[in-house]
Parts: sequence; C-alpha cells; structure tokens
Amino acid sequence: MLIEAYHERNDELGGGPLVKKAVAAGIPVVDYANGINEPSTSAHANVSFIDLGHLVGEFLKETADPAKTVIGFFPGPQGANFSDDAVKGFEEVVKPAAFKIAVNRRGSSSLDVQLDLVQNALQAYPEINYIVAIDPGAQGAVTVLRNSRKLDKIKVASINIIPPVYQNIADGVTEGSGVDFTVIQAKLAVDMAVRLLEKQDLPAKAAGPAPVFLTKENMKNFEWTTMFAPKDFAATFSVDAKK
Repeated sequence: MLIEAYHERNDELGGGPLVKKAVAAGIPVVDYANGINEPSTSAHANVSFIDLGHLVGEFLKETADPAKTVIGFFPGPQGANFSDDAVKGFEEVVKPAAFKIAVNRRGSSSLDVQLDLVQNALQAYPEINYIVAIDPGAQGAVTVLRNSRKLDKIKVASINIIPPVYQNIADGVTEGSGVDFTVIQAKLAVDMAVRLLEKQDLPAKAAGPAPVFLTKENMKNFEWTTMFAPKDFAATFSVDAKK
C-alpha cells in the first residue's frame, strides 16, 4: 500500500508514473490531500483546491473593494496540481469581480522560498495592499510585513491552513484561510487503504470533507483536531543502524 501525499509536481513528470508503476504491480495507491491526476490511482481522499481558491476569492468579494484592492498572489509551485487548481479557483472568482492581481509569483511551497517571493514582490510592486498565498506564503507574508512595519497597511489571506496561519488569524494579523480538514482526509485515506487491502468495494473512489473559510469570528466553531495533530503531539523519529 502506498499513500500518495505530496509532490511538487503531480503530473506526468512527477508522481504520476510512480503511481502507475505501483498499481501495475498490484500495490493499491491512495491519493491523499494534494491531488494527483493519474487515472489508475486506486482512490482519492482530498479536497479540491479549486474549491479552496473559490472560498478565498469569495471572501475578498465580500470584504474588499475591487477598485481599491491590489493583490499579490503566491499560489505555490507551477505544475503541482493543488497549486494550479488554487489558481484556477481563485481567478474564476476575482477576475470577473475586477480585482487587480499585480503579480502572480510561483515557487516551491517551502517557507524560505515563499518568504523571499513575497518580500521581492512587495519591493517590485509597492502598490500591493492584499496578499493571497498558500499556507507557508501567508505565514511568511506576516513575517515580512511585521519586519517592514506594514501589518496595518497590507492584508493577508491564506488559501489553506497550517498552525502558524491559524495563530495569525487568532492574533488578527491574517484575515482568514481556507480549511480542508486534513485530519479528516487522513482518516478517509486510511479507511480506503484498509478496504482496498481487504479487497472490499469502496463506497466512493473519491471523497473528502466540505472545505470552509475560517476567520477570527468563526474559528471557535471548528475543532483543532479536525485540522491538525493534537497540541501535545510530538513526532518521534528513529533510525536502525546497520551493523
């Protein structure tokens, strides 16, 4: 059993051939969280990043004036399914609403890369007053804005969520974030894996929780452990050395 969680590229140049090879060898593959297009994938437990893009776009439509809003957009790596889908969903909402996207910077989803992308874009496009980014980009944006003393001048919204983004929303320095309930997705993926290993029929080949847009006002309505590991969780790693 292989549970496919993430590749910077999930197309024909990334995880697709590996999944196809595993399935051909009789190894079930469950696509978890970020999505892969390979048709032979055994099952999918995820949330559409098109939907997450829609959610953050709709939030901007409800809370921001298109005539006064200039967006810096940081949706993650080119060619990764989750990132390309987020672009599609977000632009489907904001472009008809006449929001201006000053820059769309693509790059690895690592915090360091995203922080640099945001910082460089703000220098090149000083008119930006709203940053929309994937989770590490939103996290990095708050750091950049805090260091440049612009937290009160430029708003931040996140496409998806990690604990630092959640905390920034609670602190009032990030407007909100799409939430795809990755813990629920993980439970679905494990359930699918067990069923596949036991040669059971799946009730559905693709399933996932309904995403929401979390803000400071509604965050009390959503359990931490549907999104993240328990707060007292600590990962333990071990290596068996060869004698």
